[in-house]
Amino acid sequence: MQLLGDRIRQRVFQVGDIERRTGALVVDELGRVFAVGPVEHYLGENIEEALTRMVRGIRPQYLTEVGL
Repeated sequence: MQLLGDRIRQRVFQVGDIERRTGALVVDELGRVFAVGPVEHYLGENIEEALTRMVRGIRPQYLTEVGL
């Protein structure tokens, strides 16, 4: 999780677990939401967008796809 914070140059906070604790749901200081685990994914600009994308089954984006 700290590696993500270093990469995006923001403090990050874990708000949940993913897939039986193989990953973490993380929010940065700007409110952006990420999934951190074997691979880091961008889930949305805010928690509402991230939840909508997850519920609708929209593929998460790699950090490089969003310029991070």
